[in-house]
Amino acid sequence: MQVDTANVLAGGGDPVQCLKKHPGRAATMHLKEHSASNPSALLGEGDVDWRGLLNVVETQGATEWFIVEYEGDGVPPLVAVERCLPNLRAMRR
Repeated sequence: MQVDTANVLAGGGDPVQCLKKHPGRAATMHLKEHSASNPSALLGEGDVDWRGLLNVVETQGATEWFIVEYEGDGVPPLVAVERCLPNLRAMRR
């Protein structure tokens, strides 16, 4: 399966609990931010529990690919990349 972090949250779910409920099944993941208060939030700036999510991913060891995704009009695409990349690096252990 492929988990999309923002879509899980937008649907009222919790991506961390989704991964725990289906261990070892998320071969790929769309890492996309979700924010109830800021639709232009970039990776690491919203409501996703990135530390919890990455901890579960590391312990399950099934995810081979992360696809960083940004869909929004609030930030130009190259600016979004420039901001998302350091946020992603800061999430690593």
